[in-house]
Amino acid sequence: ALVSARLRRKDLSAALLALDRMQDKQPANAVPHHIRGQILFQRKDSPGARASFEKAIALDPRYFPALASLVALDVHDKNSAAAIARLEAELSREPRNHSALGLLASLRQRTGASPESIRNLLTAAVKASPDSPEPRMLLVEYLLSINDHNGARAAAQDATASLPNELQLVDLLGRAQLAAGDAQQAVSAFGKVAAAHPASAEAQMRLAEAQLRNKD
Repeated sequence: ALVSARLRRKDLSAALLALDRMQDKQPANAVPHHIRGQILFQRKDSPGARASFEKAIALDPRYFPALASLVALDVHDKNSAAAIARLEAELSREPRNHSALGLLASLRQRTGASPESIRNLLTAAVKASPDSPEPRMLLVEYLLSINDHNGARAAAQDATASLPNELQLVDLLGRAQLAAGDAQQAVSAFGKVAAAHPASAEAQMRLAEAQLRNKD
């Protein structure tokens, strides 16, 4: 709590001192090292940040936030190959790590991999964690980004059938349906989101757009 308070005030020096005390009390805890790395990166100390992230992983190899931070640091240093190798090593250890699969798909997209290979990674992420909305969202958003509207609609339909109470997925379903030319069904999807969030201007605008498209 003390570290969080210092960070909210953007008092990075005080936050580092609070982390020193936390690490003295919890020497085997990976989290303080990860937070320290984030602070050092904010202070433009990339080598120090990298050392802290690596220490966090040494303490807890399953602590994915530290691995993700190392990947981000590799990308920041324009070393996408190292970032990809790091994620591939993680997936060789834990093939069903849906977060690593999703992050690897994002990196592969940046480096010009084929749409099929990216789709396969995102589909594997969904299969690895079918009850998590995040991999399903990534898959639908990716398919929309490459204008595979029918594929996006099918993936969104599968997602909402599995997780009907996830309104972000319902919203994505509406977007995919609208993109695929199915305005009538999009009205239904956006209507659910708008009813759940009546004060959301974005939800109301999407519903209105679908209603207009449905009348054309």
